Amino acid sequence: MLLQLLLSLLQEPGSDWPQADRDALYDAIHLLEVSGQPARAVDLLTLLAENHPPERAPSDHPLILAHLARALASAGRTDEAGRYVAEARRLASGTMRESTVLQLLDSVTALTVPQDALDPNFQSLVREALDNDAGIASLQRYGRRILPYLLAELERAWPLAPEHEQLLMQRTGRILQIGFPVADAEFRTRVQKLLANAPVPMLEHLLASIRNDRFSDDAAREQYDRWLYEGSFDADPTRARAFAVAAARVLHNRGSELLGLRLGVILSSPDDPLAPFLVDALPWRKGQARPPFRDTDLPMQAARSPQALVAQEARWRMYQAEWVPELAALLADGDIMDQVRYVRLMLCYGGVEADTPEAEVYRRLDERIVERGGRGSNTATFNNPADAAPYLPPLRQLLEASDPLVRAGAALALMAHEDEAGAALALRSADAAVVHLALRGLQRWRTFPSAWDARIQGYLDDTVLQEAAAKALLQGAPRLTAEVLAQILLQGVESEPQRLDYVFGTWMQTTEGLAKLREFVQRPDVHPKFKEHVYAMLVSFEPVHGAEAFAVFEGAGEARNERLGRVLAYSWVPYLAASAVQQGELTPQVTHAFHALLNYRGDPYYSALIQLLAGKVPGAAEFVADLLESPQGSHALFQGLLGAMSSTEDRSWGPTLLVALLQRGILTDTVWKYAGNLRVGDGYDREAVAFLLQHGNHDFAEQALRMLRANPEQVANHEKDVLHWLRDPGMAARAASALAAAGAQYVPELVQAWEEVSVENRVSYIGALGDTGDERVVPVLMGTLGSPRAEIRAAADKALDELKKLREQREFWEAWQITGAGPSPVAALIPKLKSDKLEVRVAAIESLGTLRAKEALPLLVELLEDKEPRIAEAAKKALAKINE
Repeated sequence: MLLQLLLSLLQEPGSDWPQADRDALYDAIHLLEVSGQPARAVDLLTLLAENHPPERAPSDHPLILAHLARALASAGRTDEAGRYVAEARRLASGTMRESTVLQLLDSVTALTVPQDALDPNFQSLVREALDNDAGIASLQRYGRRILPYLLAELERAWPLAPEHEQLLMQRTGRILQIGFPVADAEFRTRVQKLLANAPVPMLEHLLASIRNDRFSDDAAREQYDRWLYEGSFDADPTRARAFAVAAARVLHNRGSELLGLRLGVILSSPDDPLAPFLVDALPWRKGQARPPFRDTDLPMQAARSPQALVAQEARWRMYQAEWVPELAALLADGDIMDQVRYVRLMLCYGGVEADTPEAEVYRRLDERIVERGGRGSNTATFNNPADAAPYLPPLRQLLEASDPLVRAGAALALMAHEDEAGAALALRSADAAVVHLALRGLQRWRTFPSAWDARIQGYLDDTVLQEAAAKALLQGAPRLTAEVLAQILLQGVESEPQRLDYVFGTWMQTTEGLAKLREFVQRPDVHPKFKEHVYAMLVSFEPVHGAEAFAVFEGAGEARNERLGRVLAYSWVPYLAASAVQQGELTPQVTHAFHALLNYRGDPYYSALIQLLAGKVPGAAEFVADLLESPQGSHALFQGLLGAMSSTEDRSWGPTLLVALLQRGILTDTVWKYAGNLRVGDGYDREAVAFLLQHGNHDFAEQALRMLRANPEQVANHEKDVLHWLRDPGMAARAASALAAAGAQYVPELVQAWEEVSVENRVSYIGALGDTGDERVVPVLMGTLGSPRAEIRAAADKALDELKKLREQREFWEAWQITGAGPSPVAALIPKLKSDKLEVRVAAIESLGTLRAKEALPLLVELLEDKEPRIAEAAKKALAKINE
């Protein structure tokens, strides 16, 4: 890695080399410094500096010099280091890497530690750094130059009293962690002497603190391994155990021939007491990182140890670590638990349905494993299905195992891996349970060899295997003959047709499969439940078959299939609605189907009704009203229908439906409040409005008058009815509002009806009088100024004020038309249409209407689409006045 990074940088000096790669290179070179190879680091950095002169790499060159100065200081070449410090400082000045360079140069000074005599000041810094784990990194950077100071601290600490044992153990552990990887022979020898009489717990802790994978050279590793090797022969068994366990930990990160031989002897011994401890310490690692230990003979030596407890523990560790090859090799020993472990590990697909034969096998395997002290539910992980191929032959052999649970587990695993060779063996097994699991497994395969059909068909006559065989054959249904298909579907399978959905999915994708289904379902000997299920699938895919399915549904009587009813309501009813719209006719078949499937309604059913209404099919509104009036109609149907309307842009049929509902009296009470979507204020239907006005119901009349106010040009069509409501004390104000919007011709009637208006409605009525803009209402308004009710006086005052402003606008407009003096009132009003204040905009629009300003027509038409309802309403009224 270091060489690759270095070559990349040397080939492209001064190029835009990724910063991450630069940092990785410097870190790798620095590792050489601290691991006792500073001279090599100096050579590499010198080469880099020559290849990146300042004129070609002005930012990189001073940084390289700073690294070179630190490497020289680590190598003891302080004079040369000083020269490069000065040069790097000079070249870095003003560059973007100046701060980084200066930090490195500060560390160079700290590296010039005296060697002949220990610096007391530096010694105190070392002592302070050893007080906590954070100080370890700060001392590691000094490499071997720190060793004398560490030894001094070690020899100073060890005479401490026993009550300071914990502190001593911590400090010593840090010293060994820093010093041992870069130690020379003198340091290791002195450390070993100090530890010769250390208490066992402390020895174990200190051995664990040494990072055996970070030694600076092979000699250091060999000396450390020799120490552990010799220590494992210690006469004190507890000390021997500490060294043997440390030797086992070495194999977590690297190999060691010497230690491997020693551990192999221990594990192969029939009575060595160290063997059980080694099984716990060895790296039975799970996952991608493969420990060097696994490439030795030690795993199998442990698994075949003469000590039974050691062997079983090693095999459990292999199972937990998912070491499939090793467990496969152990099958030759004939141990049933090895077979159970292997089979359970190869069941790579869990997630089986409860209360099935498969789930029972999983459960019994896990129980067997837990009973013997293991952990159940363990499953090997294969990144690619092909990776499992080498481990399937042992499973095939286990189909003949003596234990029936092992045979069943092997069959289940082979089917899960879709192993054709294993499946063929399982289908020929003398064990019916194995055959049953194989047949059930085939039901989940996408396909299987047609050569197996004959054998599987042979099981159709077996009462135990019949259903599983039938379902396995149905997986390849389109290739079966009609006779075999009939044999399958007429035997037992019809009791649970819903489990065949995945088969039907395959059939529906082929013309042959569809034809076979349609032909078969018409046979008189087909079970009704199965027939309904097949029709449900047919209708889902092709609604054109709905008539046949509906006949089956109708013939079921009280035993109707809920699923078929829902499928018909969701698929066939929309199909019928589309056909009715196309033909422009509501046939008896359509109306009967809608009525019969009312209880299975859902969104598609509601949308189908909307389709009939929007398609203007004759009699559609009356038909929908009939549905709502039926016992099953209820408010829920009406709410669903209105919900479907919310996604429909065209609601012009709303008033027609409203009339049909009103004629039946359906909207006279509670349901009325759900009819908001039908009571559209801007909508208009002459028949509907006439019906609402003549019904005699105040709520209905209010909706009709609201429609007329929004459509004032239609008031004349209902003049008699509106004038009737004008004389109703409670409705006079609403009728007056509609008449005022219609124009000045109704002012006499409005003035005449004033006395009949109820007191509580007079404020609204005064507003309607003011809306006329006609001066003939002034006497009535003047008369109300003396009313004892403040709100009436205020309303009259406001109306008179608006009339006054209106008159002034007219006079100004007339004068301008005659003389042309002054600015155009229309020109003055148009800028106000863009005002930030809503009231100003509304007033400007109303004034343009009053002035009959035809030149403002384009602007007013645009305002009809304004998002603010009041603006759009004012624009509509203004346009109506201009067009009078």
